[in-house]
Amino acid sequence: MSLSTAAVAALTTSQIGNLSTTNVALLNSSQVAAFSTSGVTFLTTSQVSNLVTGAIKGLTTSSLFAMTTSQVSNLTSSDVGVLKTQQVVAMTTSGTAALTTSAVPFLSSNAVRAMTTSGISMLTTGQVLSLGTAQIGALYTSAASLLSTADIGFLTTSSVAMMKSSSISALSTGDIGTLSTSQVSQFGTSQIRGLSTSAILTLKTGAIAFLTSSEVSVLTTSRISALTTGQINQLTTSNVGVLRSTQTGALTTSQASMLTTSEVSNLTTAAVRGLTTSTLTALFTSGVGSLTSSDINQLKTNQVALLGTSQMASLTTSQIGFLSTSGVHLLSTSQVGVLTTSGVINLTTSQSGQLTTSIIGNLTTGDALSLNTSAMSFLHSSQLGALTTAQIVVLTTSQVVALSTTALTGLTTSAIYNLGTSEIGQMSTGAIGALRTAEVSILTTSAINSLYTENVGLLKTSQVFGLTTSQIGQMTTSSLQFLSTSGLRGLGSTGIQALTTSGVHQLSSSQAHSLTSTQVGYLTTSAVFSLSTSDMPYLRSSAIVGLTTSSVFFLTTSAVSVMSTSTATALLNDTKLTPFLTTSDINLITNLVL
Repeated sequence: MSLSTAAVAALTTSQIGNLSTTNVALLNSSQVAAFSTSGVTFLTTSQVSNLVTGAIKGLTTSSLFAMTTSQVSNLTSSDVGVLKTQQVVAMTTSGTAALTTSAVPFLSSNAVRAMTTSGISMLTTGQVLSLGTAQIGALYTSAASLLSTADIGFLTTSSVAMMKSSSISALSTGDIGTLSTSQVSQFGTSQIRGLSTSAILTLKTGAIAFLTSSEVSVLTTSRISALTTGQINQLTTSNVGVLRSTQTGALTTSQASMLTTSEVSNLTTAAVRGLTTSTLTALFTSGVGSLTSSDINQLKTNQVALLGTSQMASLTTSQIGFLSTSGVHLLSTSQVGVLTTSGVINLTTSQSGQLTTSIIGNLTTGDALSLNTSAMSFLHSSQLGALTTAQIVVLTTSQVVALSTTALTGLTTSAIYNLGTSEIGQMSTGAIGALRTAEVSILTTSAINSLYTENVGLLKTSQVFGLTTSQIGQMTTSSLQFLSTSGLRGLGSTGIQALTTSGVHQLSSSQAHSLTSTQVGYLTTSAVFSLSTSDMPYLRSSAIVGLTTSSVFFLTTSAVSVMSTSTATALLNDTKLTPFLTTSDINLITNLVL
């Protein structure tokens, strides 16, 4: 049409309504812009549909506002595509709702973003479904919240993927609950972060399985603790593997009990350490058994202390070996009581040193027997003091030999008594030296004789003094020969009297030299008679005068003949003893002195 804009503006409403569709199709944007608002309302639907796309651009905002729903419904996709943002905003809510589903996808993202909340709320489900991903992504938070639950449920996965996190957070829990697993699978980390705690709770159980590891890793502690046991059960092993320590620390006991063995084994060491004592104890027995050695080593002391007996029993020998020493120190007797023999064998040296005395005392004989020598070497005195007689009896020679000298001081006298002869015999020199007088005195005679000769030589004066007459009387001559001179001086009156004649006869020269006058005085007559010619030259002058009047008579002539000059002189000058010497002894002694 060649009408000027002024002429078009002058057209009456009836004239506009009577324009042929052919003439309408010739209108340009300037001419359309000249239509009065009331004139636009008289355009028929067929006239509207014949307006060229370029002419649609000329519609004023007031004209668009005045358009009827039937007119709007006749706008083509091309027509809608050229509408400016301000034109779309000018449309009534009913006008927006009249747009066809084929036309809606051609709205610009800016136009969608600018639509009023009332306009958004009037969109039908079909219109919402026809929105493109870019259009969905353009929705403001307030606009997204006005989408109906049905609209949300029908959004394509690509559309869901385009929604802003703020838009996601604006959705109601009912909207979130309608999301399918495939829709949830399109969420990104920012969208997951936008979900409220209540929204997370309404996610379909199966939808949880579609969360990626990165998405699970951004869940806050409140959101983690809000998950239902059913949702926890849907977490994949890879999802569980990315849980942070703060997240595992937020797990409830019922949630922890839902974790599978493969999921538990996939927890990081830090995540395991983050578990509360209650959630750790809530893990199934098989769950604890699947913890890695590194996980076990990093358990806090209070976590170890609260492990159930069934959980302790499920630990492998390797896992037991990785328990921290501080954790082992807090183990209860019932926890240690369920460890297998192989589990006890695998206790490290530092771990065994941390076992409390109550635990040591409650070990079964099998467990006590299974402690390796390295572990035995780290036991301290208070631990050994807690060993029962039954435990002591089953200890092997190698176990006893491995005990440190300091630790041995913790053994009770009854424990020492119950050590076998082979164990006593194999004790180190330091261990023998550590025995107290009372402990030496209760050793069996066979145990005494089982001592290495060099160990006999290390018996201190106080230890020898504690030997009973029975022990001394049963000592072999070879054992007696190795008594040190200081050790020999420890023999009291009863000890000296208990020496056998063969024992006295085998005394070394240094031992003979160490005898005091008191000890010589307690020698029996048979013992004096057995004094050898190799010992007599070394008997001191101060010692010889200790002989009694009855025992001096039993000195043999051969023994007297080898006395030293000083010893002979002392004997000859002792007026108490000389009357009891034989004539031959007097002559021999006189010759020695002269």
